[in-house]
Amino acid sequence: VRVLVAEGVLPVGLTAGDRPTGDVRALLGVLAQVEAVLGMRMAAAEAGGSLPLLSAGAMASQVYWSRGRARALSRAGRLARDRTDLAQAWLAGKVTAEHVDTAARGVTGLAGEKADAVLDGLTPLWGQVTPANVATYCARARAIVDPPSEDPDLAARKAHEARFLSFTVLDDTVHITGALARLDGELLMNTIHATGQRMRAAGDNLTATQRRADALTQLAAAAATPPTGTTGPSTPFGTEPNPGTDTS
Repeated sequence: VRVLVAEGVLPVGLTAGDRPTGDVRALLGVLAQVEAVLGMRMAAAEAGGSLPLLSAGAMASQVYWSRGRARALSRAGRLARDRTDLAQAWLAGKVTAEHVDTAARGVTGLAGEKADAVLDGLTPLWGQVTPANVATYCARARAIVDPPSEDPDLAARKAHEARFLSFTVLDDTVHITGALARLDGELLMNTIHATGQRMRAAGDNLTATQRRADALTQLAAAAATPPTGTTGPSTPFGTEPNPGTDTS
């Protein structure tokens, strides 16, 4: 650490005795800056065709990053290269790679002007929102800047009318089955993904499906927790379903 401080890589405060809280804050800022530079350089190298492998984030994968994390950083870097305001917020440590990747996925498929309209609304919020907030905002903003046609096609109407969610309790597990309209489904997917990434811990060895399951459980627990100063049942309805029943 002292060598990195001497070379100007890390803040001077890291050598001022035993200050773990201050060190954590300083290192979090440095981590955001390093990821910002790395992500944008990865994007520049990929755009210039100078990477030795074709897939996004391939070099990071070679040094034992997970493929998902490597691709997420590459995707975030591509967006930051095109958005000066976002790049500045990232380099300043106001946002993390997770924020930027969530925004990038939130505008995927939108034409340039529409994507800019969504992202412009986020600019004054950087430093005040969580990745889950970003996912929610993008989903709602998309519905405004790119609303469905007044006369949606038959397939879209059927998809909306066919929405459902059911739960079946079998022994020690609960099986969840459902289908959502595209916009609602993407909101759920983005929120679960952002929550799962926030819960990520080094060496947890979780699969992507396990991480999504844990994220959904955490979101449900947070929604069921009574506000501070109030009391309520441990579950939203105060009862539990009988095993073997379909609670749809």
